[in-house]
Amino acid sequence: TTSVTVDNSGLIWGTTWDEGLYTIDDKNTSSKFDDTVTLVDPDREIILQRTESSTNVFLYDVTTDSQDNIWVAGYDVGMYVLDGRLPIKAYKYNHFTFNESSSVNYIIKVFPDNEGWVWLGTWDTGLIGVYIGTDPFDTSDDVVKAVPYVDGGGGLLGSRVFAFDIDKDGYVWVGSTGGLNRITKKSDKSLK
Repeated sequence: TTSVTVDNSGLIWGTTWDEGLYTIDDKNTSSKFDDTVTLVDPDREIILQRTESSTNVFLYDVTTDSQDNIWVAGYDVGMYVLDGRLPIKAYKYNHFTFNESSSVNYIIKVFPDNEGWVWLGTWDTGLIGVYIGTDPFDTSDDVVKAVPYVDGGGGLLGSRVFAFDIDKDGYVWVGSTGGLNRITKKSDKSLK
């Protein structure tokens, strides 16, 4: 298990390296491994069971937000958001990918804030900020901003991003391989 979060209903979510996403209902202490998310395919059920022929999914991080959404980040899969208020077999989801370069989709950390931003730490391409507003399932007004590592300054101090937090003044603190970075969110949805 690479990451664990507990949602507001008490359901435990875990990401794995190779098996996808699983849940455990701690109230009943019964594993729901049959409900493993390994692929998301818009032509089939949203939560699919892993089969011998399915592609493995390498997931690094899972977290929840204040609206009970479940955010999942992974290696070469980008980011998923699932509506945590729905029954497990009826999840509504959105799958975010960021360009044709697969390295941008190597997301190792996901952090939704309370101001409509989702912060993504990548393996080699720095920070991605996605402004989703109040509805992560409506992508018509999403704004995607990248803050890459820039050798010599002018960007992040390192290309791999592992940690986030937001202070009382709204600054986003980003932990990267090169050190601690402070990001300012501007009212026009730009980042500094």
